[in-house]
Amino acid sequence: MSGGTLPPPDTTPPSAPVVTRPSAAVSVSRATKTYAIAGKAEAGVLVSVWVDSNGNGLKDPGESLAASVQLGTTATSWSVKVGLARGPNRFVVTATDAAGNQSIAAAVPVITRK
Repeated sequence: MSGGTLPPPDTTPPSAPVVTRPSAAVSVSRATKTYAIAGKAEAGVLVSVWVDSNGNGLKDPGESLAASVQLGTTATSWSVKVGLARGPNRFVVTATDAAGNQSIAAAVPVITRK
């Protein structure tokens, strides 16, 4: 058995995802019950979209997961469909790496369902 040391644990969170769709606040028809949010993130992360229930642009404890997608080791683009309630819908997106480190939240422009 060798006397080598283990590398330090990974404690560095990934960069926050970038939201590319919607690129600005959007209004959709009453008949539109889902919307595809899309963007870019580091390869290999779990991208999670959370309902920003208090509208502060942060991922707060107790906020509901709306959708998530695991990116492959070379994938950087992501897209998830979220359900929409009537009125303004606010979401934030985070990225979580394999070590469990979560990025800061990226706010999604408001999606208003008429």
